[in-house]
Amino acid sequence: MRRSARQRAFHHNHAGHRDLVRLQFRRVGQRIRDRVSPELVYFYHSFGLASQYFQQHQVLQLSATKPLVDVPVQGYYVMATYLLTGEQRTDYTQQIDPIRPFDRCMPMACPGAWNGVPRRTARGRRGRIRRGTRHEDRGQQESIKPRMRGGDHGLNWYLNKWVRAQLNWEHANFESR
Repeated sequence: MRRSARQRAFHHNHAGHRDLVRLQFRRVGQRIRDRVSPELVYFYHSFGLASQYFQQHQVLQLSATKPLVDVPVQGYYVMATYLLTGEQRTDYTQQIDPIRPFDRCMPMACPGAWNGVPRRTARGRRGRIRRGTRHEDRGQQESIKPRMRGGDHGLNWYLNKWVRAQLNWEHANFESR
């Protein structure tokens, strides 16, 4: 399925990645980006909760002859995890060592570790896009605010300390206001 131009304007990455929103301009790397991004992570035995909010302004230029564009963006994610088989952890980067590693001869007695992961994500432009560095272009604004809302559910199976299998389902809705 081919995405529309507005859908291509935003690229969804998984929550742990630093560039949650990648705007599709040719000269992104040559300009300024300011971002504020607090993150909260909490663990209690088998339960984990993580959330992050970000607000950013990025100055972009489509080409050398085009004016600068200030693009304000904001977004968040909230994710919960639960180790269904009783294992515990204190960090998302921690390796999971199953209490009973998977044994194909006794799959019911030694199932490995199972982890459920629901996540909710939203991101979009905040405010108006301001164009212009030249005198005649200064102050032009664009009022279209595309945004993406979505969520995903995952199931992780840790066969042993070194092997993990993942099954993820993701849904995203791209819209303009």
